[in-house]
Amino acid sequence: MAMRLRGGPVSDDGFTSIPLGDVSASAADLKYAKRRRPCYSSRWLWSGYTMTVVACLLLLAAGKLVLSSYHRHQQVKSHQATLQSPLKPTATAIVTPATATDRAFLHNGSHVHCHGDDVDTRQCRVHGLCYHVVEHSYFILHGPNSLLTNVPADRYNPALLSLSSVERHNIQYFNYADMPTDFLSTLDGPMYMVQPKALLFRRFKPDNIMHALHDDVLPVYATLQEMDGIAWNSTLLVAVDNFRRDLPSLELLAMLSERPILHASEFPKDAQVICYRDVTLGLSKRTTWYDYGFDRPQGPIPGKALDATIVHRYAAFVRERLSLPKPKPNGLVVLFSRTRNRFILNENELIKRFKSDLKRRVVVVRMETHSFRDQVELLSQADAAVGMHGSILILSMFLPSKSAVLELFPFGVDPSHYTPYKTMALAMGMVYQGWNNTIEAMTVPHPNRPAALGGLRHLGKAERLQVEQTPYVPLHKCCNDPYWLYRIYSDTRVDVPVRYSGVPCVGVPPNGPHACIGSGRHASRLLYCQHHFAFERARLSTRQTSQHPLQQDP
Repeated sequence: MAMRLRGGPVSDDGFTSIPLGDVSASAADLKYAKRRRPCYSSRWLWSGYTMTVVACLLLLAAGKLVLSSYHRHQQVKSHQATLQSPLKPTATAIVTPATATDRAFLHNGSHVHCHGDDVDTRQCRVHGLCYHVVEHSYFILHGPNSLLTNVPADRYNPALLSLSSVERHNIQYFNYADMPTDFLSTLDGPMYMVQPKALLFRRFKPDNIMHALHDDVLPVYATLQEMDGIAWNSTLLVAVDNFRRDLPSLELLAMLSERPILHASEFPKDAQVICYRDVTLGLSKRTTWYDYGFDRPQGPIPGKALDATIVHRYAAFVRERLSLPKPKPNGLVVLFSRTRNRFILNENELIKRFKSDLKRRVVVVRMETHSFRDQVELLSQADAAVGMHGSILILSMFLPSKSAVLELFPFGVDPSHYTPYKTMALAMGMVYQGWNNTIEAMTVPHPNRPAALGGLRHLGKAERLQVEQTPYVPLHKCCNDPYWLYRIYSDTRVDVPVRYSGVPCVGVPPNGPHACIGSGRHASRLLYCQHHFAFERARLSTRQTSQHPLQQDP
C-alpha cells in the first residue's frame, strides 16, 4: 500500500520514492523527498513503538477480561449446581418400599396434632398419614395407640385445612378419611413409605414470580422456621400439585432445604399406597399480605399487617445462598421491562431521562434475559426500581432499605385498588410512589387479542362499546373482569420528564401527577415531595376535565 507525499508514493521501507516512469517528477520533488526522509523515518519508528505499547496494554486488558469471564463462568456454574442439584430426581432414595417395621408403626395407629381456628389458619402434624394413589384420597389409621389433638368435630365444614397459603380457595382444601388399622391387610398393591420428616403443600400459581414468592416460597420458608427452629432446612419438601416439575420457581423452593425436593410426579408408578412417617400440613400465613379477590375485590388482607421481619430474613438468606454481598445502594436505577405485553412505549426515552437528569446508571432487567441471581444482584445495588404494574415488582424485596419503588399503571387503573407491591415496599421501609396515566391518548389497548390478554371480541357489540368507553376500571373480583383486563393489558406512553432538586423527582408537568425516586439519604425528603405532588394534583384536576374520576396514589 502506498501513501503519497507531494505526488510520490511511499515504499515498503517507509521512505518516499519516485517511480521511474513518472516523468512529472522534478528536482524540487527529489529535494523535498530527501529532506523528508529522516523526519518521516523517526515518526515511523515512534509510531511503531507506540503501537507496540498499545498492543501490550490491549493484550493485558484482554487477558484480565478472559480471566474475569472464566471466574464468572465458574461462579455461575457453581451457583447453578447449587440451585439445580436438589432438583435431580432422587425419589427412589426417599420413598422406599414399606418394611415390616414400617407396617408395625402404622398398625399402632396415627397421631394427629392440630392448632389454629379455621380452615385457613389451621396446621396439623401427623404421624402415619397415608395416600391412596388409586382413590386419590388421604387417610389415617385408628389403632390402639391413636391420638388426635385439637381436631375439630366439624372438619368437613368446609375442610380441615388448606395446603396453600391462599385463603378461601377450596381447590386447596385438605381432609382425610378415617380407617381402621385392619384396612392395611386388604391392600393388595405395593406400599411405600416416606421416611424423612416432611412438609406437604400445594403451589398456587408457580409460573408467575409474584405468586411463586408470595403464595409458596415465603410461606414455606416461614413454616419451616416455625417447625424446626435452628434445623429448619432439614425438612423434606413435598409438592403435591399438578403443576409441572420443571418450572423455574421450584428452584426457589429447593433452596429452602438441604434435602432434594419431592414432587408428586416422582412417586413410584406401581404404588398403591404412600405413607408418611412424620408430616406437617398447612402453611404459615405470617408472610402473606394480599387478597386476590375471589369473594371480594382484591386488596390488602383486612386487619392484617405484613411481618416484614421474615421477608427481610428471607432476602438475606437468598443473598447468602447465592454468595452475594449485603445490599448497598450504588447509584443504580433498575427499570423492569416487559417483553410480551403492557409495554412502556417510550422506554428508551425514559431511560435517557433517568440517565441525564438523575445522574444515575440505568439497568434494564427482563425476566427473559436475566437469571434470578442476576436480578437479585442488581437490585441489591439499586437506589430505585421502576416498572409497570406486574409480577416482577415482587423482586423489589431485594432492594436495600430506604430505596424507592416507582410503580406505573396504565390508563383507567386506580393505583389505590391494586397494592401488593405498595404494601410490601412500605412494610419493608422503602419509599413507594404509584403513578398512573391519566391521558387516554397516551394508551394503546388491544381489543382484538384473546380475552385473557385484554381482548373484547368475545363480548357483544353493546358490552364491548361500554367497556371501551368506560374511562376507569370499576371494583371487581378475580379474575376475568373485561374492564380490568382491557385496561391492564394496554400499552402506555410514560410521560415523566425528570428533574433533580434535593430529591430526585419524576414528574409530568403540566399533564399529570408526580412521583418520587429517592436513595437512602433522600428518603427523609419524601414528605416534601408528597405535599408538592398533592398541590400539583389539585391544580391539574381543574385543567383535565376530560379524564376519569380516579384518585392518585399518595
